[in-house]
Amino acid sequence: MAETFAMSAAFVSVDSTQKSKSRLFGMSEWRDLVLDEPATEENLAKPLGVLPTRSKDVLLQGQSRYLQLVDEHQIELFQRAIDNHGGVLGTGLLMFGDNGDVLPTMPLVEIQSYMTTDYGVFCKVRAVGRAAVLQRQKRSPESVVTEKYDQNDEEVIPDYGYDSNYDLANDMADQIKNHLIALTKIEEADDESSESNLNEKKEDTRWERYQSAYRNALDADQQGYVVASGEASTRRSWKELAAVSWAAFSTSSCPDKDATFRLNAMNSVSVTERLDLAMYWLSDLRSELENATSEASQ
Repeated sequence: MAETFAMSAAFVSVDSTQKSKSRLFGMSEWRDLVLDEPATEENLAKPLGVLPTRSKDVLLQGQSRYLQLVDEHQIELFQRAIDNHGGVLGTGLLMFGDNGDVLPTMPLVEIQSYMTTDYGVFCKVRAVGRAAVLQRQKRSPESVVTEKYDQNDEEVIPDYGYDSNYDLANDMADQIKNHLIALTKIEEADDESSESNLNEKKEDTRWERYQSAYRNALDADQQGYVVASGEASTRRSWKELAAVSWAAFSTSSCPDKDATFRLNAMNSVSVTERLDLAMYWLSDLRSELENATSEASQ
């Protein structure tokens, strides 16, 4: 399969015969689609084009990427998305070491802008949700999928001694913030002590990457939340907690290294489960760096 992903420089440097910023309705338009023969749970199944991508390139909510589509099948799926699906595509995550099979949960992406050239289609997509493949249609390049929502946290996570999982989730988010701030300080101290970095362009810190990912995840969230009467305005809302739970997995300067954890986040069933995973993972990462720093100073 031709390489799917392209650097942003390729997107802006190619002379285009057609360039467009998508004016489609995106997820809201795709959600209104109805199959001729509904084949799924509660008739929520939708047709969708699915582009196979590498598992390590998983896009989490709010993240964007530039794609270069050169294969005829890819371009057909892209055009169907533009014409019929509100500019929405699925990015099927190929299983490690498998031939053609994709993981059960995949990102839903909206096409934000694109241009067509003699070298194929260059487009920018943003992850706005998740879906599960239910079946592949034999006489169509599209698949039948259903959108995947976070489950009600009160039904998923066992009692940890809190009055509500809303309080639990907020405390987890506080712990994630503390771990990220501590990791940032350790990494900054390490960078300052490294002579090899003196002449290099300073990159964003882990905390800055988190803040950017948080804003993007919050902006891309289209799930909708019910505000419970017990939710205090001084604490994070469930929508804000969801953004924390996604952004926590987008803080590394090299996301490929965190592919396993990012895939686990993609397959999570609730906001609280994702926060729990992020909290313990970042705690372990913090302990590793603190131990390494301690050993190096001895």
